[in-house]
Amino acid sequence: MASPTDLQQEFEALSKKYHEIEAVNRELSDKLTELYILYNISHILSTTFNISQILKSIFQLFKNSLHVDSAQLFLLEPLRKELQLSEKYGFSKLKSGKVLIPDTKLVERIILTQNPLVMSDVTFTGLNDHPKGQNPYFTLAGFPLLTGEKQIIGTLSFFRGTNQNFMRSEFDFLKRISEEVATCIDRALLFRRTHESTILDELTGIYNRRHFNQTFLTEIKRAERYKRNLSILMIDIDDFKKINDTFGHLKGDEILRAITEIMKENLRKADILSRYGGEEFVVLLPETPLNNGVRVGNKLRKKVQKNFRTTNYQIDHHDVTISIGISNFPLDGYSPNKLLETADQRLYRAKSLGKNKTIALEETFEKA
Repeated sequence: MASPTDLQQEFEALSKKYHEIEAVNRELSDKLTELYILYNISHILSTTFNISQILKSIFQLFKNSLHVDSAQLFLLEPLRKELQLSEKYGFSKLKSGKVLIPDTKLVERIILTQNPLVMSDVTFTGLNDHPKGQNPYFTLAGFPLLTGEKQIIGTLSFFRGTNQNFMRSEFDFLKRISEEVATCIDRALLFRRTHESTILDELTGIYNRRHFNQTFLTEIKRAERYKRNLSILMIDIDDFKKINDTFGHLKGDEILRAITEIMKENLRKADILSRYGGEEFVVLLPETPLNNGVRVGNKLRKKVQKNFRTTNYQIDHHDVTISIGISNFPLDGYSPNKLLETADQRLYRAKSLGKNKTIALEETFEKA
């Protein structure tokens, strides 16, 4: 019969073995979780290139699998020096949207250093929010999102409550996840840029003629199906050759971009603005009868003239202006060619009558 001392030693040995096995099991469980998350991140990219859908799927994965209270992901718009809060969970008030980099000090530090950041007793004074719960203090593990060329595209941050620090193994795990997320986003952004290059005009950033032709046919079919109006505006910058000859092509490009922005600011979200070629633009106005199309045309024309009246861009002591010809479905025809031809003829008439006019019918025109 074993003595109490022997039993005690045997118990301690078994207990030690149990804890060793338990530690191995935890390690294996963490490794399985890591592999599960990394596999699913890769799988998400194989199902869609839509960044919004990708981030929603990834954050749902985080919520279900990671031992963190909250997380947030910012994407960087480098030209505007803005951060876009693109996805989050575990925050009560923080809304998605654009915030200036100086308003988010911790995120700014990650962006500027391009290094991970671990901090305790952090508050969201810069964001006016904190994770759900009573205590606004927590531990942060934040990571830069870098492309393969080491370009910063955003940040991914994880948060825990007070006195819940991230262990080294957890930090390494989250860092690896962040690297996979960055790769995923980078590929999606590349796909988006490639797609946009086929449908957007490089100079102005609006739709190109190829995309317009495809969209125009779709809008005509929709208008025909639902018995709705569709107005078409053909727009041309007056004396654009003189503009280029007087100020140079770089200034001419600036004027093209400026006029594009004016039109974008004064059109509805449903309206479709495209660069048709050279100094010509075309606008589709869904569910818009001819008289309302005239109002929109005159509004754009007057806004352009007013804008350039306050600049130094004048040709022969005249303001930079635009002329507009308008056609309407079904009033002027049913085919894309007929509608474009009619709008173009009216644009030509606007030019021949002295420019800076909006022509909708042969017998009527309006001038500022």
